[in-house]
Amino acid sequence: RGERVDILKVDVEGFELAVFAGARGRIATDHPLIFCEIEARHNHRYREVFALLAELGYRTYFIRRGRIEK
Repeated sequence: RGERVDILKVDVEGFELAVFAGARGRIATDHPLIFCEIEARHNHRYREVFALLAELGYRTYFIRRGRIEK
């Protein structure tokens, strides 16, 4: 096909784990830049999202009180 995913933006109000699990193959193949809005109040399983992305070779960062943290 020649199609490739370069950037993935995810804002799904608590369904991040399902989205990334479903896109796992494409993410592993294309390794796109990922922007994801995730809040603990919408997704108490956010650590599982970070773990899944780490399994796929990503380093995750988040913003807390206006600062970027690992």
